[in-house]
Amino acid sequence: MEEKYFIDGPLVSILIPCYNHEKYLSDCFKSLLAQTYINIEVLITDDCSKDGSVKIIEEWMDRLRARFVKVQFIKNDNNLGVVKSVNNMINLSRGGYIKTLASDDMLFPEAIRALVSFLENEVEFGLVYSNYVLCDENEKYKVENLEKKSAQRSSTLSGSLSQALYEQDFIIAPTVLVRKKVYSEVGLHDETLLMEDWEFWIRASFSFKIGYLDYTTAAYRVVSNSMSRFSNDASGMKRLRLMIENEFKILDKFKDNPIIRSKIGIRRCCDQGISLAIDFEEDELVSYIKGYLKRNQGRLGFKMELKYILYKLRIWRLIKLLR
Repeated sequence: MEEKYFIDGPLVSILIPCYNHEKYLSDCFKSLLAQTYINIEVLITDDCSKDGSVKIIEEWMDRLRARFVKVQFIKNDNNLGVVKSVNNMINLSRGGYIKTLASDDMLFPEAIRALVSFLENEVEFGLVYSNYVLCDENEKYKVENLEKKSAQRSSTLSGSLSQALYEQDFIIAPTVLVRKKVYSEVGLHDETLLMEDWEFWIRASFSFKIGYLDYTTAAYRVVSNSMSRFSNDASGMKRLRLMIENEFKILDKFKDNPIIRSKIGIRRCCDQGISLAIDFEEDELVSYIKGYLKRNQGRLGFKMELKYILYKLRIWRLIKLLR
């Protein structure tokens, strides 16, 4: 693909939902101000933070407004949750491209320019994802430090990705840029879900190709209270159960879609001696399930663990017996 960069290209709307992120906001905003792409509007929503987030956002408003085409700060009267806050910002946005950025994540300086360049050149793609680096809760925005980190590639798949995405969520949200028309055609994020990004990727993939850009665009921050990290205490178990139940909802939602292929047949047994119905070529999935059981044995109870395995293997007939 021939490179073509846009300085005064299409308007990009960057949406930043915030809740209790006073520690990270300044680094997020610094990464925005460092963008080499010019035509950007920024929408920020504070979802009734209980810390000093609002004050920090207000302190940054003059600098952000001096740099970008438009900056809008929305303070929710009630805690709406991140998904509804993002959907509200999508409806308010004016850009032809949409980028959602968590207020604890950061962008590399060329991020928007590279992502826009990809979609401007590859018109058949509805959205693009890219590489990222991982950082912890103490990481500060310093480009030279972020560039020293190893680039993470969750996948390099590109094209019609419905089946691949149904099997695994490999797209990292802060690396993504979406055409606004994708939301117009397939709808906004599902506000009943915690894993709304994954559900949206699958839904979008039925109507649009999804592109992969081999370029590092974002620093993805992993913090101690992240929903994706689970401890052995009661709160950790609650988060784990919520995530699994949300995964069940997503798998149920799309299991009868004709684009999604069913997987049936008997292959082998797992560590606990449960017969699993799977295809012959599913060795990688078997390894995943066995690893999951080893890590989580006894944490959720036998029924939940068995149900999770059956969902992973898409064995709908047996799942019904557990309900």
